[in-house]
Amino acid sequence: MKFATGKSYPHPVLRDGSEDSDYPGYRFAISNRSDMVKVCGKGTGAKIVCEMEMTSEYLKRLIGEGKVSYGLLVKCSSTFFRIFLPSQTPAIEHVISQETLKDRVEISPFLVAKTNIDAFASQEMHVDWQHLAVDIQVGSVLGEEEPYIYWASDPDEKGISSIFDIATDTNLVDGEWSVGLEGDKVVISFNQKTRDSYTLAKEKAESEGTEEDLLASLFLSVLIDVMHIAKSEPDSYENCRWFSAINKRLEYLERQPLEGNAADISSDAQAILEFPFRSSSILKGI
Repeated sequence: MKFATGKSYPHPVLRDGSEDSDYPGYRFAISNRSDMVKVCGKGTGAKIVCEMEMTSEYLKRLIGEGKVSYGLLVKCSSTFFRIFLPSQTPAIEHVISQETLKDRVEISPFLVAKTNIDAFASQEMHVDWQHLAVDIQVGSVLGEEEPYIYWASDPDEKGISSIFDIATDTNLVDGEWSVGLEGDKVVISFNQKTRDSYTLAKEKAESEGTEEDLLASLFLSVLIDVMHIAKSEPDSYENCRWFSAINKRLEYLERQPLEGNAADISSDAQAILEFPFRSSSILKGI
């Protein structure tokens, strides 16, 4: 995880429930992380549906007394959008307009003090905190979970092929390709000779309207490979833009997400690319 779980506070904070945490054995987490954001419709924004799980009975009591609340912090650096959504229940729904969403959107769940709380202490807390009885100020963070990263689609992007980027790797032989998955896009690398050939083929396909041939011959095999890797290690890639883009396309097609139990990744990949062999100029000529 890239989330800084070791962030220091001057009081106990509920997190993942690990034995060295402030609340050993108790946790605060998003229970529907794989499908938190739903696209409402073209140009109409997105609906955030967050369901939080919190197991501390002490904090539940404070929530019931109106002293603590659940909350989501939603922020988008590209549009400078920022909003905090408080709630007295663990389920929060909110629709974000299209103009506020662009590129990386970070959604962070919190437990927050609504009032000052004197003698904040519980037997649920780590032994180091149990007898300190600290005083909590209004607005203090009392629980936090790893942010959920949502990549809002750019209206200028043209289909799923926009998640791919091309790079040069001099260590590859002619005709060989490799993929890099650590960034926002899937980077397909060739050596310089093959990359030059790809560029010419792409320009020709665009001028002749035969992009499906390129999708079938290159991007389909790459996409299948990428989906197999992502499915085996979803936690490593769930914050990448390409991962979100593939999952949104799978959701639209009413197929299992990359974290789910996909029956046939090959079939899913072909569906994502709209079955490129069906429109291939090569097959049409037969």
